[in-house]
Amino acid sequence: MGEGPELKLRPMTRQELDTVMGWAGDVGWNPGLNDAGLFWEADPDGFVAADIAGEMVGSASIVSYEGGRFGYLGLFIVPEEHRGRGIGKFIWDNRDVLCERLIPDAPRGLDGVAAMESMYAAGGYLKSHGMLRMSGTAQRFPESGNTRPIDEESLADVLALDRECFGYDRSDFMRLWVEQPGAISLIALDTEDRFRGFAVARPCLSGYKLAPLFAADASSAFDLAHDLSSAVAGSEISLDVPENNPSALTMAAELGLSQSMGCAQMYQGDPPDLPWDKVFAITSSELG
Repeated sequence: MGEGPELKLRPMTRQELDTVMGWAGDVGWNPGLNDAGLFWEADPDGFVAADIAGEMVGSASIVSYEGGRFGYLGLFIVPEEHRGRGIGKFIWDNRDVLCERLIPDAPRGLDGVAAMESMYAAGGYLKSHGMLRMSGTAQRFPESGNTRPIDEESLADVLALDRECFGYDRSDFMRLWVEQPGAISLIALDTEDRFRGFAVARPCLSGYKLAPLFAADASSAFDLAHDLSSAVAGSEISLDVPENNPSALTMAAELGLSQSMGCAQMYQGDPPDLPWDKVFAITSSELG
């Protein structure tokens, strides 16, 4: 793959992805307990290691969707002991290697921390909007009466809404995501038992993330958020909220959460035209 003085990029192994998720925990990203396995199932060819003499010293990923029609970059990590050696710049300068499995001119997205935003912009990525991580302690709320566990009967509606809110089909990945060990996955229904949204509370190194939370209206989103908060009351919870959905920010405030970090969602090429009023929390900063 791409090469430079002492450095090369090579495919990552499944075991090395476990190491990378440990790095993600070290830098405060609070990854999910099942993330490594789920990410690998999404696209086992989508992960690369920066290597010096057989040692992994950095990482990156580009997960391909719909046969290369869209890609999402993530896991740009250089552990602290290897920083200051130009490794991160080397990975970024060789980013075309990461994207070679995408079709020509396929759009690609990423979530960029503020310190890296200018570098991503210089590489052709334009900011769409801010993404705010809202965190706090899960509180207990009155039961809404409008949510149910995701089951096989509701799964088709879940996958259809995910397709709408993500912009591309990722059904195989989402089937595993909603059924992952330790997760609480709910749908929201209206008064006539019609499907209105879904959300997943996934277990993380610390507490839970509500990821994703997609709903057709704010009332249904609030029902999902309140019932999931109650289900894990006393634990730390967080969700990554698009700041271009004011109702999502209101929901986070009602949950008693405050901003703990933020980033910019950026795209190269035409971004998917998404119904941001239905996106109350994204699935993953690494996979979109």
